Amino acid sequence: MQKVLLRLCSNHFPIMLDCGGIVSRRSHFKFENMWLKVEGFGEKVRCWWNSYNFSGTPSFVWARKLKSLELYLMRWNKEEFGLLDIKRKRIKEELQTLEEKEVQGLFSEEDRTRKLWVVFDLENLALMEEISWRQKWRVLWLKEGDRCTKIFHQMTNSHRRYNVIEFLRDGDRLIKDQEDVKAHIVHYYEQLFSENFSWRPKLDSLFLTQ
Repeated sequence: MQKVLLRLCSNHFPIMLDCGGIVSRRSHFKFENMWLKVEGFGEKVRCWWNSYNFSGTPSFVWARKLKSLELYLMRWNKEEFGLLDIKRKRIKEELQTLEEKEVQGLFSEEDRTRKLWVVFDLENLALMEEISWRQKWRVLWLKEGDRCTKIFHQMTNSHRRYNVIEFLRDGDRLIKDQEDVKAHIVHYYEQLFSENFSWRPKLDSLFLTQ
């Protein structure tokens, strides 16, 4: 945002450029498409879902199960993938060690088998990372398998910079404080979706598979 300042000792008006700041926010839950590439993922989700036991109306049980599944998926994602950069670095270091042994003539049959698995893990990790970045940037035109991770990083970082509400204008009032911006948005939608009556339909009679 540009702001014209007072002209004091110059014939020109100084202009101040306020670029704002990137406000860190807690990321919301998002289903990752790369999870579908993990063998046995569907069965794992089915077992988690069937293991939850909650009491109440079907709609309440369904909502609680969804929330519990969200927590399980987030924890599983952290354990399964962790930090992809660190995991990729570790795999590459192991591959480099195996290739050095191969050049030195110290390559055993066990090392040969291990190298095949390491290469497979590295390619699979690259595919997972590509799928994740495709989803973050919603790139549907790129064929799956193209290695454009650097492009995805640049596009996503650029998108993140623009995916921020730095200020709001309410009539003649400019709201810049982030807490005030949040409060104003919450108040707006509370008024927009507020009910004029207390009655609402119940879902108790609906049959929901638990």
